Amino acid sequence: MSIEHADLREAELEGIDLSRCGLPFASFHRANCKDAVLRRCNLVAADFGESNLDNANLAASRLSGARFSKAMMRNTVFLGSDLSNANFRGLKMVNCDLSGTNLAGTDFRDADLSGTRGLFAEQIQRARVNANTRLPHDLKLRD
Repeated sequence: MSIEHADLREAELEGIDLSRCGLPFASFHRANCKDAVLRRCNLVAADFGESNLDNANLAASRLSGARFSKAMMRNTVFLGSDLSNANFRGLKMVNCDLSGTNLAGTDFRDADLSGTRGLFAEQIQRARVNANTRLPHDLKLRD
């Protein structure tokens, strides 16, 4: 299945399995994606603004240019996903897995990443951070 610009605003998608779907430029604005499985999906430039992504699995998905403004993220899995140029500005990510993700150009300014897993220095140095970005306590960036 592949649908460009799908309108899933405020949709009730809790627990849904949309693995391998193509939803580039989709709007999930204010959608409930709690416990959703979106593995290996094409979600390029999707809008997840104000959506609930608690316990969602977005592993190995294409999320370049996606927007996550004011989204709720607890235990969200991004393992191996392409998050290049995605926007997580100002978010608090609690126990989210960023292992093996591409973070080139990803906007983490003012974000709280202190509770994330799988993040390493070389990976985050390709992202956009600022003095207000909170990193895991054991992660040190080079000057």
